Amino acid sequence: MGFPHPYMGTRTNLACSNAPPVDDHHTTEDTFLALGAAFTTALGPRAGIARFGHAYAPLDEALSRAVLDISSRPFFVGHFAFASPAMGALNTQMVHHGLASWAQAAGVTLHVDVLRGDNDHHRCESAFKALAVA
Repeated sequence: MGFPHPYMGTRTNLACSNAPPVDDHHTTEDTFLALGAAFTTALGPRAGIARFGHAYAPLDEALSRAVLDISSRPFFVGHFAFASPAMGALNTQMVHHGLASWAQAAGVTLHVDVLRGDNDHHRCESAFKALAVA
């Protein structure tokens, strides 16, 4: 499955096997663990890099903040306040769980807060954009 975004200028291709069929929890968890491991591999020994990063990112009425510490101390705190239990087929709890899995595998401390927004899709996307910029 690919995740192109018309405004981000990048594309990430992921292959998720559905044999045997799995739920959104395990698909999300395994995907984010793999992305976190790839992040760790790409960083290498973590020497000579900026340890801290932060960013705010909007999407229409939504605004999110991400703060990152490449600390080798994995921890995640996220506040999303989604109004609905799902976005399409994805349980909104999986956004939090996915980012917690990514932080664990990436070895980072990560805080992501959606500060405002009415549309759950916009809230979610602004959170991921803030992380990407941080």
